[in-house]
Amino acid sequence: MVLNSAQEILKAIQSVQEPNIVITTHAKPDADAIGSSLGLKFFLESFGFHVDFISPTDFASFLKWMKDVDKTIIFEHSKEEASRITEAADFIFAWILIIYQE
Repeated sequence: MVLNSAQEILKAIQSVQEPNIVITTHAKPDADAIGSSLGLKFFLESFGFHVDFISPTDFASFLKWMKDVDKTIIFEHSKEEASRITEAADFIFAWILIIYQE
């Protein structure tokens, strides 16, 4: 199911008792991908939700200063853990960049 507004998303999450939430991003994430993923993670955690951030690949060391970035699960290093967490997720937020060229 695709939810189209922040209100729909929050209502859906609140309808699940103790929801498992995963946030993921694209491979070789840049500062925008890491920062926006962590920002969403902190926002959802402010409501008391448990959130895991899974990156498909590791990222540049100069991004590792960000708060809680050390709690990121790197899929390429922890495939079994990342798979287990994703399979148990009630909600998955996936940042996808779509480029349209005419």
